[in-house]
Amino acid sequence: MLVEAQASSAFPSHAHTDSDELSVAVEGLLEVTAWLEGVGTAPRISVLGTGGVPATLMPKGVAHRTRAIGGNAVYLEVKLGPFRADALIKYEDRS
Repeated sequence: MLVEAQASSAFPSHAHTDSDELSVAVEGLLEVTAWLEGVGTAPRISVLGTGGVPATLMPKGVAHRTRAIGGNAVYLEVKLGPFRADALIKYEDRS
């Protein structure tokens, strides 16, 4: 799926129970926050895009959030399909 994120917009914190997820920056900068040790632990923050890391692989079950920074961002999100709403765990947003 190709996603265009508006400046400063965030996709809420969530995890996938059915598949890993690959995010690849196509245009702009995308901040990816991941709670690798579980919800409530210190997050790892990566910036994808111009001059930085081009992609990140999020293991299934890991809570994460994406946010466009410094303007709009376009990124490719790849995971096994088909999409299943019951495989998406939503978390309350955190800072």
